Amino acid sequence: MELVRRRAGGWFDPEVAAAFERTGPELLRDLADADVWAAVLAAEPEPVRRIPASGLDNVARVFADMVDLMTPFTLGHSPGVADLAQAAAERLGLPSREIHRAAMLHDLGRVAVSGHVWERPGALSSAETEQVRLHPYWTERVLARSAALAPLARMAGMHHERQDGSGYHHGPPPSRSPPGPGCWPPPTSTRR
Repeated sequence: MELVRRRAGGWFDPEVAAAFERTGPELLRDLADADVWAAVLAAEPEPVRRIPASGLDNVARVFADMVDLMTPFTLGHSPGVADLAQAAAERLGLPSREIHRAAMLHDLGRVAVSGHVWERPGALSSAETEQVRLHPYWTERVLARSAALAPLARMAGMHHERQDGSGYHHGPPPSRSPPGPGCWPPPTSTRR
C-alpha cells in the first residue's frame, strides 16, 4: 500500500491509487489464500490462443519489456542483454537464436521480487538480498512451466553464475560450471 501511495501522481493515476487504497487491503487479503496458478488458468479468456513457434520471439520481447518496466533504471535492459548475447554466440558459433531468446527472458524472475526491494536506496537487508539472489531461480521456474520455453529455462536461470562457481542461484563448483556463455551446451549434452 505504501508503494501505491508513493507512486500516486507519478507512475499511478492518483484516482486509481485512491481507489486501490480503499479496496486494496481486502483484495490483498483475499490473495493470501488464493491458488494463484489455478486462478490465472481459470481466468484465461476463451478461446485460448496458442502462439506458434514463430511468435515466441515476440512473446519473449513482451515479457522482457514488462519486466524492464518494473523499475526506471532497467528500461531496455533485457533487449540489450539479448543483443549482446546473440552477438557473442554468433562469434563463438553457438546457437544464437536460442541464446538470444534465453537472454531476452533472463530477468523474468524479477517480477517475483517486490518493486520496493528493487528501488530501495542504500544497502539491502539480508532477507532482501536473498530475494534478489533468487530471481534467477524464479526465472528458471517460470520458464520450465511452459513446454515451448522450458528448453531455455536453465540457460536463462544461470545468468548470474560464474565460471569460478561464485555466482548464484545454482553456484556450481568450478569443475561443474558449464563452458561458454550462459550454460551452453545444455547439461544434457553428450559432447565431451
